[in-house]
Amino acid sequence: MIEYDLIDYLKKDIILKNLIGATASDFKMYAVRAPQNTVVPFIVYDSVVGGLDETLDEDRIQLTIVGDIIGSNGAKKKATDIRDRLKTILDLQDKIYIPSLNYKIYYSKLTSSDEIVDDNTDRFIEVMHFNIKYKTI
Repeated sequence: MIEYDLIDYLKKDIILKNLIGATASDFKMYAVRAPQNTVVPFIVYDSVVGGLDETLDEDRIQLTIVGDIIGSNGAKKKATDIRDRLKTILDLQDKIYIPSLNYKIYYSKLTSSDEIVDDNTDRFIEVMHFNIKYKTI
């Protein structure tokens, strides 16, 4: 699936790694759900296969940034910095330079972004959706 190539690409970005506090043993990017008690900030990703394009394959990738507790020093700014970095990396429309051995990526566009406050944990959450159009090589 293309999401694995995209996540591998994100894991190589030094700025993003520093923003989320990634280490060699924990990249802090998790499929579908983060392990319990994961230290924030971190990213959870998922994808929905399919789209209306008849020529290219299309997936919708969801990236959820889970940030610090509201009111903690710089919590919103850190989540916003992570969001802005993801947008810089993936919101490319047709100016693609994402390397992939398995896919030719033609289009990557941020289609929605929402800021949410989780009432149960009082954490900042940014949810981003990217549409990716590609062909399998």
